[in-house]
Amino acid sequence: MKIIKIGTRGSPLALVQAKTVSEMLKKAFPGYDTEIVTISTKGDMVLDTPLWKVGGKGLFVDEIEAGLLKGGTEADCDNKTSSDNVSIDIAVHSMKDLPGEIPKGLIIGAVPKRLDPADWLIAIDNNEGGGVANSVESLPKGAVVGTSSLRRGAQLLMKRPDIKIVPMRGNVGTRLEKLKRGECDATILAAAGLIRLGLDDIPHVVLDPDEFIPAVGQGALAIEVGRRFRQEVKIIDHFESMVAVLAERSFVKTLGATCHSAVGGYAKVVDERLTLKGRVLSPDGNEMIEGSKSCEIALEGAAGMSNEQAKKQAKEVGIVLAEELLGKGAGRLLDMVEDG
Repeated sequence: MKIIKIGTRGSPLALVQAKTVSEMLKKAFPGYDTEIVTISTKGDMVLDTPLWKVGGKGLFVDEIEAGLLKGGTEADCDNKTSSDNVSIDIAVHSMKDLPGEIPKGLIIGAVPKRLDPADWLIAIDNNEGGGVANSVESLPKGAVVGTSSLRRGAQLLMKRPDIKIVPMRGNVGTRLEKLKRGECDATILAAAGLIRLGLDDIPHVVLDPDEFIPAVGQGALAIEVGRRFRQEVKIIDHFESMVAVLAERSFVKTLGATCHSAVGGYAKVVDERLTLKGRVLSPDGNEMIEGSKSCEIALEGAAGMSNEQAKKQAKEVGIVLAEELLGKGAGRLLDMVEDG
C-alpha cells in the first residue's frame, strides 16, 4: 500500500485541515494510506509579536516546505525521519499563510472547495446586563479590539477611528480565551477556521467579504506538492476555488505587498464570471485605494476554454487590477509601516 506523508503545523486547526485532506485522498484512492507529520515552524514559536515585525507569512511554511523538498522518492516515503530531518510528500497549509513566491520545484497542486472567506467579529459580553455588539458600529466608544492583522486593523479603523487596536496572536482557542478574560472587547477571526473547528455556533457578526475585504486566500486550503503525487492531488481540486485564489495571489504578488502591508483581495466565480476586488489601506485606516476587475471564465470544455487557459486568465485579472491600483498611488500606502 502506498503511503502519502502529509506535512502540517501542529495547531488544532492545522491538524483538522490535514485530516480533512487525508480523508479526501483515502476516499479517492482506496489503495493509499496517509500519515500526518507535524512540523514546528518559526511562526508557532514566536507568539508575542505581530507577524509583520518578525518576518511574515514564510514563518508558517518554511520548515514544512523544506520537508517537502526533501521528499520525492520512494525511499523518502518508506524511511522514517527524525524531527530534524523531516521528509514529506505533500503539505497542507491555510492558503492565506502561503507567501506569493514558493520554492522552485514546488507547486500548488490543488485547492479543495473553499469555505466561507469572511471575517467574523466576535465580542463576548463580560458585563452583567450589557449587550454583545451586533456590528462594528455598535462596539462601544473606544472599544479595544485584539488583532495582529494590519488589514483587519486598518479596515476597522476606517469605519471606527476611535477603536483601539491591540496585538493578539495565537491559535483560535488562545484568542477566544484572551477575549473571555477581558483582554479586549472584541476580536476578528476567519470564519473558515471557526467552522472547521466546530465553533461556528459562537455568537458572531459576519463581516461581508465584499465590504470588509478578507486576506488573499482566506477560507481556502493549499495542497503544496513536489515531484510526487501531483496527479493524485488533482482529484481533490475545486476549479472555482483554484481560479479565485490564483487571481487573488496574482494581485498581491504584482502589488509587491508584504506582511508590512494592509491589503485585502477577494475573488469569486458566479455564473461563469470571475470578479476580483482588491483594497490597499494605510495602517491607520485613513487612506484607502480599491478597485475591481472581472472576466468570463468557464470549466474545461465550456466556451472553448481549457482549465489552464482559465487559470492564466485569472492570474491576468489579478495583474491588471494590481497595476491599476499602483497607478492610483497604492505603492505609497504599501510602504507605510505601523509605528511601534
